[in-house]
Amino acid sequence: MKLKKINVIDLDETLLPYDSMRKFYALWWQRTSCFLPLTMLAIQRKLHLKNRKHFVEKFLKEAGAQPDFEKVSREFGKTLIRDLSGAVIKKVEAQTDTATINVLCTSSPECYSCMISEHLGWALVGSKFENGTFIHNYGERKAENILKKFPKEAHHYNFSISNSESDLPLLNLFSRFELRI
Repeated sequence: MKLKKINVIDLDETLLPYDSMRKFYALWWQRTSCFLPLTMLAIQRKLHLKNRKHFVEKFLKEAGAQPDFEKVSREFGKTLIRDLSGAVIKKVEAQTDTATINVLCTSSPECYSCMISEHLGWALVGSKFENGTFIHNYGERKAENILKKFPKEAHHYNFSISNSESDLPLLNLFSRFELRI
């Protein structure tokens, strides 16, 4: 059986030159209905009273309660497309043939990163709520989620690129990888 080749690409500060989650948070923080709860959440995070996973989960619950959350999220995702790194896309294309599955693997929420994956024609593995439980696709969880969705028995782990040492468990699964520090 021939294995399907996959490439995995990180979003923030790799495919994008910045952290999209910070911009997404700022977008919701500016809204009157979210200002106070998101300010309190940011203070708790700054004081290390909330870890990264808890912060993102609570933020997404607060923003997600807004009636236009889905529409705003998708529009925000569309605005990120113009900032995608042509150099990173070229590196990925050099590792891609017609049968390759390219995967956008990000700790950012799928509610907006889906717009980028759809634009590029790539699969997506991101942070999300699944059956009411928040799945934070960060660190070792990225490797676990890729292995679960794309089992090694059926896939050749060809190429991966990221900017973060927290992605080393993921990067080390691949024949070739680039850590952009």
